[in-house]
Amino acid sequence: MISTLRRALPALAAIGTVVCAQAGPEEIKTTQLALEVPVRMITLPVTETSPAVMPKCADCPLQSFPTTTSTAYYQGRQRITLTELKAIVLQHPELMLTVSYAVGTGELVSITADIPGNASR
Repeated sequence: MISTLRRALPALAAIGTVVCAQAGPEEIKTTQLALEVPVRMITLPVTETSPAVMPKCADCPLQSFPTTTSTAYYQGRQRITLTELKAIVLQHPELMLTVSYAVGTGELVSITADIPGNASR
């Protein structure tokens, strides 16, 4: 039994190598992008379903990004409301926000405010 197993192992390893080699690398698709946006460069949504407006880069034109009720807002890792995010932005106009959006639709996934020196709740 053990000698049969010893003879079979190299054959099984070779088959596994061939199968893996034929499968090839998996395709990686980007589904979301995240931008760091200065507060002065973004117009936050007025309501939970109105768009945010910002450029994708420093020299890019303004672009509208739709939001939905599933768009998430964070202070650090703590989920907050859009109203709470607006209050943070008013208190910290120098902040950089991390804005994530879906590549295919442009829909906002989340906006995160990280206040330097402030332990995220």
